[in-house]
Amino acid sequence: MEYLLPTGFTICAWWLATAAVLRLNRMSGAIATTGLLLTSVLAVAAVGGLIATRDSHSVTAIYCSFTCALILFAWHEVSYYAGLVSGPRPEGCPEGANSWQRFRFGVAASLYHELAIIATAAALFWWLQGGNTMALWTFCLLWWMRWSAKLNIFLGVANLHAEFWPAHLRYLDSYVAHRSMNLLFPVSITVATGAVGVMIYQVTQLPAGSPQSTAQLLLASLLALAILEHWFLVLPIADDALWKWSTRVQPEQSSPAGEDARSTVTADNSIVDSAVDTRVSPDVVALPRSAP
Repeated sequence: MEYLLPTGFTICAWWLATAAVLRLNRMSGAIATTGLLLTSVLAVAAVGGLIATRDSHSVTAIYCSFTCALILFAWHEVSYYAGLVSGPRPEGCPEGANSWQRFRFGVAASLYHELAIIATAAALFWWLQGGNTMALWTFCLLWWMRWSAKLNIFLGVANLHAEFWPAHLRYLDSYVAHRSMNLLFPVSITVATGAVGVMIYQVTQLPAGSPQSTAQLLLASLLALAILEHWFLVLPIADDALWKWSTRVQPEQSSPAGEDARSTVTADNSIVDSAVDTRVSPDVVALPRSAP
């Protein structure tokens, strides 16, 4: 039970956070504004939770810090998809751009968003050093796997997720390559899987149910889910059933004519791509699913 609870908690948190972000991405007008405000209130509450648990290393504090980090990362994803924080060049990639130019333009399209995440990570590092660092590890893990997903999507994967983006971000599909696989993908999977293995080994060396064991299991489970989302990018698996209830589009945001409706945050999320292939799933916090 000491091992199953952290794993089950992570799976539930991942599924709910990803579904919530996807659902909010589908909203528009006053409903979308209300959703963003509610997410912001949760983010403020998460900051309060981190302040309250900074000097505690109990199992409860570990769970609280983990959840607060997920909420903070989800807020960044929601604010980006809502258009609140994006970049200095929120437009499509110019035709004829080479790979390096596409990368530079892609970074510019979401630069402020990326800087906001970096600033949050830096604030967590400054505030939590010497205390309960669970939130910092969780936030950085989400950030790492989100960038891994983004780079793989930029370089080209079989399954794209543009049909899950708001209409005002559909221009992002112009930044990515279209291929079944890229050379970075096996490296990403190998490194992440090795990290999970190390974490699991460390869990076996710790007392079952201890705060340290719980923290390692939460992180290992989250990383394993991020790896799963990476596999969703290349395998012919229709994973949309996981979030189908949260991705029903409103009439004004239906997919353009000619597209099959079908991103992480995930994690994933997770937090890029076009209507060229519409077979796939959401991306995200958990969010590593994300746009460039």
